[in-house]
Amino acid sequence: MVSTIIHPQMYQVATPVYEGPLDLLLQLIERAELDITKLALAQVTDQYLEHIQKLPELAAEEVSGFLVIAARLIQIKSGSIVASPAIGVNLGKKILVRHWHVSY
Repeated sequence: MVSTIIHPQMYQVATPVYEGPLDLLLQLIERAELDITKLALAQVTDQYLEHIQKLPELAAEEVSGFLVIAARLIQIKSGSIVASPAIGVNLGKKILVRHWHVSY
């Protein structure tokens, strides 16, 4: 589990499925208390980019903390997409069709 806390201004995420600290979002997803397929990672990233544009000075520690958490969220989400149930259609051959639940 990643235990990175973003400083100095404790960045907060605000999405339809979650509002609160970014590090808590990761913890909830890792503990399967929040479904990552319902979360739009692009929205989280866009909000963070808006956040850092407002900062008077960019701290490497804050940006690197976000990148670590964002990378883990992407890893979890991509794993959940690949592991989603497959729907097979049999037309004399095996054809595998995946049902994708992706929020952009």
